[in-house]
Amino acid sequence: MRRIQIIGMVVITSLCSYGQDSMAIRYANEITENKIKEHLIEISSDAYEGRESGYKGQKMCEEYMVNFYKRQGLPPVNGSYTQEFELSLNDPSRVEVKMEEKKFEFLDEYFYYPGTSDRNIQAELYYSGYGIADKKYTDLNVFELKDKAVIVWSGEPLAEEGKYKISGTKEPSDWSTDNDKKRELVEDAGAKAMLIIHPDYKVKAKQMRRYFSHKGMSLKSDDKKRKQNMPVFHISEQMATAMLGSKAMKKALKARDKGRVKAIIPEKRVEIKFARRTEVLSSSNVMGYIEGSDLKDEVLIITAHYDHIGIDGEEVYNGADDDGSGTSATMVIAEAFAKAKEEGHGPRRSVMILNVSAEEKGLLGSRYYTENPIFPLENTVANLNIDMIGRVDEQHQGNDNYVYIIGADRLSQDLHDVGEKVNREYCGLELDYTFNAEDDPNRFYYRSDHYNFAKNNVPAVFYFSGVHEDYHKPGDTVDKIMFPKLTKITKLIFHSAWEIANKEERLKLNNQD
Repeated sequence: MRRIQIIGMVVITSLCSYGQDSMAIRYANEITENKIKEHLIEISSDAYEGRESGYKGQKMCEEYMVNFYKRQGLPPVNGSYTQEFELSLNDPSRVEVKMEEKKFEFLDEYFYYPGTSDRNIQAELYYSGYGIADKKYTDLNVFELKDKAVIVWSGEPLAEEGKYKISGTKEPSDWSTDNDKKRELVEDAGAKAMLIIHPDYKVKAKQMRRYFSHKGMSLKSDDKKRKQNMPVFHISEQMATAMLGSKAMKKALKARDKGRVKAIIPEKRVEIKFARRTEVLSSSNVMGYIEGSDLKDEVLIITAHYDHIGIDGEEVYNGADDDGSGTSATMVIAEAFAKAKEEGHGPRRSVMILNVSAEEKGLLGSRYYTENPIFPLENTVANLNIDMIGRVDEQHQGNDNYVYIIGADRLSQDLHDVGEKVNREYCGLELDYTFNAEDDPNRFYYRSDHYNFAKNNVPAVFYFSGVHEDYHKPGDTVDKIMFPKLTKITKLIFHSAWEIANKEERLKLNNQD
């Protein structure tokens, strides 16, 4: 009798598994090239003006998605289809660096990276070589830096035969490669500002010019909690000469080249004024919600950013791949889940499509969500993030049957295993883990919206096809999208979502027993 009971249970379990598999295939087939193409042609058209956060095109895209989710019968979440937030618009050129009567020109003579609050600074100048304090080489006395504006050279000194003094090889140490190492040393010593001299300043400034030609954005909610971080300026040799004086600069160059650096205190003061905030804009994340059944309190979130970088002059940056491809994918995934629910086959766990904004401004929309979650993060079982899945990169020319998988196993081996399983059973894509390496120099794991979930201990995976020649350029247009590839990857993501939403047990974190 016991044997018959066990056989019966196995048969029932197998039939349930088969039922789920057949349902997954049935609703995955709702995802078609034509449906994806219809959405992508619309939102990547010139009418949407590049979908820059806070502006007309982003609002148009928001309205398009909300209306679509309403047509699918998806309900509002807490009475709304959007999560609103405010952005502070900052003009990076509204910074003044002045010494006596000399006012230095932004970009022509200096640039800086955002990350400090608006304020006025006055400080005495202090020069000291490369700004290094290391057991193998030191040219900085940290006890003399308090309240100073510290001027140092970029990089580090060379010894004989072209080898670096600190590393002892022809490869530089982290004093050259880690942008924060010198800053942390000088800031911890109490300096008010740091100015780094670049012999190749013109090359660097040219690379940065387009970045600074657009106003920057930050979450307005950050304004009050922004730290008084020490500002770091990158300056030309000409600006350093004007600040130190030509005699002192000649002395500094001679000492530097001989490897015997001494501090120079020119008894001059620099005045720095930050007044960058110009206005406040509104933006939003858009939500398409499919409520689950018996496990509805557990939520799977699927993200894609719907913003892009807008207009530059008369050129529209349409962002068909970045991330019109991911946005269109999420919309047809929402449609497939909505149809399943309508026909009585909805997911056990709730599924929320979260189309985030302001990704291009620093992952701001997804950060706002994770800091102000609609559903508790402890109930969020996973995040599947989609960004740029419609083209091929240089490494895969002639092969469109691949997708990069990034981060799946960082927090949950279960999440990785789900991806492998559904791909093996349904899709047959090449899952490329190149960028999943922890020492990946591109650091893609930290560069899309899944990271805001991962850093809050939510298992997250990033689906990506790599960077191509039109990345962040006007050439990222819909006519270059590979729709069969985009559709196949979208089905892979749907199958992963279906599996996660209907599993008996939620995904386990790697540190769970």
